[in-house]
Amino acid sequence: VTAQGASIWCDHPIISGKRMQIVNRFIGITSPFLTTKMSHFEPDTALDPMPYREERVLPRFTTLVHPPSHQSPWLTQVWHQPIKLWQEYRASRDAKLQLTHSIAAKGHFIWPITNVSDFMARSKSGELTCIYSSPFYTDEYGYKLCLRLYMNGDGKGEGTHLSIFVAVMKNYYDALLQWPINKMVSIELLDQSPHIESRQNHEALFLTNPKSRSFQRPVTDMNVASGISQFIPLSELTFKTTGDAVDGLPWHVVDNQMFFKVKVMDPPKAVDKKN
Repeated sequence: VTAQGASIWCDHPIISGKRMQIVNRFIGITSPFLTTKMSHFEPDTALDPMPYREERVLPRFTTLVHPPSHQSPWLTQVWHQPIKLWQEYRASRDAKLQLTHSIAAKGHFIWPITNVSDFMARSKSGELTCIYSSPFYTDEYGYKLCLRLYMNGDGKGEGTHLSIFVAVMKNYYDALLQWPINKMVSIELLDQSPHIESRQNHEALFLTNPKSRSFQRPVTDMNVASGISQFIPLSELTFKTTGDAVDGLPWHVVDNQMFFKVKVMDPPKAVDKKN
């Protein structure tokens, strides 16, 4: 069977000794070739947070070694097969790592934003409308969400407030979930002051509206976002550097960086008024 398959594959009735030597030589150099001729990222690189990008680009190989041009077509195909299989394996692995990284622990997700002053200036000038967080999941097989932040406000908060919204995204497991979404969402702007016990996070809560299209099962990549247009007045944002003295106010932006925390929880149970 092997001889017949090989003879058909090689398009030759008999495999010559010379061709067998070439194949055996190729097999001998395949393993070191994969480790020395390909450049790739370390496994934990794919887990670095992407604060303002909606999706992450998977690692790609930067250099590929091609066989000499005088080689026969069948050998060229054999030469590239290990490269293709290795690329597919790394893409699949890194996609799984990214999914694991984006799962919110017990429904909690923290979004770091750097270059805050630059984003605010671009928002006020009209150059930038909003920024997105990376997608996250309420649990391993739960809802897929992302945050949407307007640095110069949107709707009723335009020009006066920070506006922040939650957008529901299309997900592999949507058929297994309950729709519309019935949850309570908490969004916090975290205080970065050095004294943890006295931190004053700015928090706002809202219940998802089952009648809103925002919380129905997505039919496109992303639903219309819903949230809080007047989250915090721009005048109340505090900007600090690590050298500033503690003055009793929350430190919203430290070294040009801010953090948002979102919690997705079950709604409070209705109180029985008969008792």
